[in-house]
Amino acid sequence: MKLHLSARVKKRLKMTIIILLLFMINATTQINKITVADLNKNRSKEIDYQTLTEIKRRIPEVFVGNMTAYSPYCIGCSGKVGCYPYQDVRNDNIYFNDDEFGKVRIVAADGSIPCGSIIEISNFKQSEVLPTDTPIKAIVLDRGGAVKGKTIDLLFNTHEETEIVGRQRDVVIKILRRDR
Repeated sequence: MKLHLSARVKKRLKMTIIILLLFMINATTQINKITVADLNKNRSKEIDYQTLTEIKRRIPEVFVGNMTAYSPYCIGCSGKVGCYPYQDVRNDNIYFNDDEFGKVRIVAADGSIPCGSIIEISNFKQSEVLPTDTPIKAIVLDRGGAVKGKTIDLLFNTHEETEIVGRQRDVVIKILRRDR
């Protein structure tokens, strides 16, 4: 089956592809403005760096990684998360109320995912402490010495719950909002 697109739709599609390609380029210097061809009007227009950064912040990133579990009572843990607002996570306080996403779980992640970023976790093994097959939305509010690369560490109330979850491989992690 052949798909027929109007000239206007084709031009918008080309513009979208150009913008997405620009986001994929990892520049070593900060660009203050980028000129993008506006194919709808056969002219160029400038997009400032702040606008590009905000658009990129909203483009979901997906990767496959590992999920581990931790509690506020682990050895070396203070009971408070390492990112602002430094919430005390003891006494069944493993959730955070986000203005945009509502009540979300707390996770520790590598420094490549900024504090305050919202992720969605799916393809995890179900258990009595993770009884649903619905993806889990969580906010990065902590770091950890063993949390490196594509590993996330989901916060639980007790050490016993963390042992049930263990280390899970091939978990799908989608970054829904990347904070600065």
